[in-house]
Amino acid sequence: EGPLAALLFHYGRYLLIASSRPGSLPANLQGVWNDSAQPAWSADYHTNINLQMCYWPAEVTGLAETATPLHDFIEALRAPGRVSAETVCEATGWVVHNETNPFGFTGVHDWPTAFWFPEAAAWLARHLWEHYLFTGELAFLRERAWPVLQEAAEFWLAFLHRDPRDGTLVVSPSYSPEHGPFTAGAAMSQQIVWDLLANVVDAAQVLGMDATRYRSTLAQLDPGLRIGSWGQLQEWKSDLDDPDNRHRHVSHLFA
Repeated sequence: EGPLAALLFHYGRYLLIASSRPGSLPANLQGVWNDSAQPAWSADYHTNINLQMCYWPAEVTGLAETATPLHDFIEALRAPGRVSAETVCEATGWVVHNETNPFGFTGVHDWPTAFWFPEAAAWLARHLWEHYLFTGELAFLRERAWPVLQEAAEFWLAFLHRDPRDGTLVVSPSYSPEHGPFTAGAAMSQQIVWDLLANVVDAAQVLGMDATRYRSTLAQLDPGLRIGSWGQLQEWKSDLDDPDNRHRHVSHLFA
């Protein structure tokens, strides 16, 4: 078991090295080895966990240079993401939903169980913040990470809603990925937005910038952490969880 685990670990690093070089597109669902004209999920970029998951090994296994294509890709999504934020959500900042492609698609699509996921931009932005945390490159934080983080946060300052039940700020509509239903303040939504705003506050402190608005919003945000009636971490703000449901509908990183 030990040698096999080590082999798989190194194989995973090899795959990332081989599929993510400076000047290339980032690794996608089937990688550069796809041999089909109609691959599963169109071999695109799913941003409700898959693209992020491809790069979880980058910083933690000493392969920070492989993340450069991802950083470039995220930055390129900002301009079309502003259009989607304004036209779909009537908000400032930038947004991308459940999936995207090399042509800058940032809107919603026709998959009824997973078309709505405006939290994706916030989750992607975390990768630039983590690069700073691992490298300590202040110029990278100021020139590349901060604009992405700050503009993603501006979207949520414009798009959060006040929950009349308890006065907290919530994501609404909020759709727990690939599971639903549409509610206000699903756990994953709240935790991703909380993470983004917390990172923006920390980045602003490092850069000597004013973070008053982000800190104030963070203090009013529903945290998205609750224990339900059968001892579970709730997937939604209300206790809607079904103990017999076995679908992998909650992210392995959030909620």
